[in-house]
Amino acid sequence: MLRNRKLILSLVIGLLFSGAAIGLSFRNVPFSEVWSYVRCINPWHIVLSVALSLSTFLVRAVRWRTILAPVKRIGTSHAFHPLVIAFAINCILPGRMGELARPAILYKRDHVEFSKVLSTVVVERIFDIFTLLVLFVSVLGMVEMSPSVSLTFNGYDINRDTLFAIRTKTLLAGCVLLGSIVMLMVPVTRSLIARFISWLPHVLVFTTAHYRQRLSQLFHDRSHAILDNIALGFQVLKSPATIATCILLSAAIWVITFCSFYVIVLGSEGVSIDFIQASAVVIFICFFIMLPSVPGYWGIWEIGGIYGLMLFGVPKVEAAGITLTYHVFQVVPLILMGLFSAWFIGVNIVQTGLHSRDEIPR
Repeated sequence: MLRNRKLILSLVIGLLFSGAAIGLSFRNVPFSEVWSYVRCINPWHIVLSVALSLSTFLVRAVRWRTILAPVKRIGTSHAFHPLVIAFAINCILPGRMGELARPAILYKRDHVEFSKVLSTVVVERIFDIFTLLVLFVSVLGMVEMSPSVSLTFNGYDINRDTLFAIRTKTLLAGCVLLGSIVMLMVPVTRSLIARFISWLPHVLVFTTAHYRQRLSQLFHDRSHAILDNIALGFQVLKSPATIATCILLSAAIWVITFCSFYVIVLGSEGVSIDFIQASAVVIFICFFIMLPSVPGYWGIWEIGGIYGLMLFGVPKVEAAGITLTYHVFQVVPLILMGLFSAWFIGVNIVQTGLHSRDEIPR
């Protein structure tokens, strides 16, 4: 009961924040004009955009299956449904709970240790982050951005410097994460971490020595098992051929995503930007939604899209209409596909998102 109340409160706060964020994103933009513009976007372009967007999840499933192979060999369809459910949960529930949903589903369906699968999800995010950073440098080297364009959000000025600052922080986070993975792959490091964890019960000086010793041994065995499981999930990084495959699949995912957005642009009246510029806008959106945000990234997504399009000379009304259309038709079909996958494999999508927080890593 208490957990459900917390969920409801979290959803209410998320909806309020989403509304405020969208309001700030569309401030000084006449919504009636935006809606009129949205209605002028070619519906067949929207259909093609949705098809391209959903196809990226098939490529993601192939990539995740490849990363997961040292832990558990599964087919593409077996990987596809948990992956789609996880992404759908991120659009519905707060706290990016979907990242934990895949390990939870495979733990329940295939009895694969939670920590092993979770580490493969971390590896997948590493490929996404560094592919996006490479594309950021490559794409932005081919386009010119107006330094005078800026937006104001929540008291902060969003401009080119803000974008590059987000890129730098993302690069730093990616390097720290990659460094942590490399350290955990070394047995000596895992042993030192387990030894430190096993020492922690000895600070409980108010308990008996026998109890502290038992707890220390439990911590030692448990931490060793979890750390070894996590390291096993990182095994894919030891194979150059597998790394090359994952890099190619990651590049394919993002190129298809760029095409999905560009199709919307091509179907929009009075907007003339090329594929490279449209790709840059998607990259901007991706960097903005990496920030802590509400389910579905409402508001944050709009800021990134509107700002990116305005950088390339698209008026604010048109930029708002394109961004809102792209966002809605990215999120809604994904949620529907996630619900179908949940029904197909017999998973309650909301309960999975909630219970994944309570899974004990093994």
